[in-house]
Amino acid sequence: MAPWHRVPSLEQVHALGVDTAASHLGLQFTAIDDRGVSGSIPLDERTANADRTLHVGALAIFAETLASVGANLSVDQDRRYCLGQTLEVHHPFAIRTGPVTGTAMQELDSGTRQVWRIDMNDGHAVRVAIAYLTVAVIER
Repeated sequence: MAPWHRVPSLEQVHALGVDTAASHLGLQFTAIDDRGVSGSIPLDERTANADRTLHVGALAIFAETLASVGANLSVDQDRRYCLGQTLEVHHPFAIRTGPVTGTAMQELDSGTRQVWRIDMNDGHAVRVAIAYLTVAVIER
């Protein structure tokens, strides 16, 4: 079952990201459904290293953005908000093909903390990275 308190349209989520680090990377949200929050980033001059592989910092922004959006959609935003605490990005492979797609899924929710897992795939649909974001749920 999805953890959502409310589900905005993809257009509303995109509007929140205008002029942010994620928008400068070309992040596009593709779905908010029972699985989680999904999106993609290109492998281009905005996200590449000099050797044309994906820059790991781009992966970190991508993962944190997907999971942060999911976390904040899972709480009553009139009463609470989520703030990232710890991000782990495991990337054992150089990512050479894009776009990179990802889905953030809530793994744990204690009421005051949440843990989100973000699975990321390359342009051939091969899983190339996984990340975990822990967020604090804070009363306004």
